[in-house]
Amino acid sequence: MAGGGFVAADPSSRDYGGRVTFSVVMTCLMAASCGVIYGYDNGISGGVTQMESFLSIFFPEVLSKTKNANSNIYCKYDNQWLTTFTSSLYITAALSSLVASRVTRRVGRQGIMLLGSALFLAGSIINGGAVNVAMLVIGRMLLGFGIGFTFQSAFPVRRRFGTGMAGGGFLAADSSAQDYGGRVTFSVVMTCLMAASCGVIYGYDNGISGGVTQMESFLSLFFPEVLCGTKDANRNIYCKYDNQWLTAFTSSFFLAAAVSSLVASRITKRVGRQGIMLFGSALFLAGSIINLAAINISMLIIGRMLLGFGIGFTFQVTWR
Repeated sequence: MAGGGFVAADPSSRDYGGRVTFSVVMTCLMAASCGVIYGYDNGISGGVTQMESFLSIFFPEVLSKTKNANSNIYCKYDNQWLTTFTSSLYITAALSSLVASRVTRRVGRQGIMLLGSALFLAGSIINGGAVNVAMLVIGRMLLGFGIGFTFQSAFPVRRRFGTGMAGGGFLAADSSAQDYGGRVTFSVVMTCLMAASCGVIYGYDNGISGGVTQMESFLSLFFPEVLCGTKDANRNIYCKYDNQWLTAFTSSFFLAAAVSSLVASRITKRVGRQGIMLFGSALFLAGSIINLAAINISMLIIGRMLLGFGIGFTFQVTWR
C-alpha cells in the first residue's frame, strides 16, 4: 500500500509479524505512563496557579489581586513571574527540540533519551523542593529541556535511500515515491506549521481545562456546589473539588481519546488516512462549538468527549 509507515531500515532485522511481544507491551506501558505523567503535569500547572496555598507562598501579590472583586479575572493573574513559570517549560522544550537531532547524531538515541530523562527527573526534584520562584522556573526549564530532547528523538525520520543504520524509521512504502534529500520544501513548511498550530491549541486546551475548574465564574455557572465547598476554610484543598461531575468533565476528554485510538487503525483501513483525519477534525470542531455554547454540564461533557474522539483518531493515524 502506498504511503508512509514504520518499517525496518535494516533488511536483516527480525520480523515479528505484528505479534504482541513482551518488548512491545513494556514499550507501550512505558510510553503510556510517560504520557500520563506529562498530561498530569499540564493539568496541574494550569490548576495550581489558582490555588491559594500555592499563590500565598510564591506569588503573594497575585493572591492579593484575586481578593479584589472589581478586577477582571484575567487581570487578577497578570503577573510576569507567573507567566514565566507556566511558559518556561514550553519555550525550553521548543528550543531544545531544535538542537536535539544534532546532539542525537553524536551521542545516539539511547544517550539523548537518557539525558532527557535525567533532565526531567532533575526538574521534578527541584520543583518538588522549590522554596522560591527562581527554583520553580529553573525546574520547569529543566522539564522543558527533557521533553524537547526525548520527544524529538523518539520519532526519528530517516530517508529511504542512502541509510545503512539499523532500526525503524519513517520510510516510503512505495518505491516510486520521490526522495527530496531532506530538503525543506513548501509542503514540509506548511505541514510543520499546521502541526505546530495544532499542538499550541491542544496544549492551550490542556492548560485551560486545568485552570478553568477553579474560576469562580465557571464554577458558579456549572458547579455551584463545588463553589460553595471552596468557601469552607476547614476543608482540604483537594476535598473542596471532590465532585463526580467535575471529575467527569476533566476525564471524559482523555477517556474518549483512549477509546477512539484503540479502534482508529481499523477504521483507517476502511476509509483511508485522509478520511479518518477529516473525520477526527470534524469531531474536534463540533466538540469545540458545543463547549463554547454549553449552558449545562451535559453539554460540557459531550463537547469534551467529542474533542477526545477527535484527538484519538487524528493522533493515532498521524504516526502510521
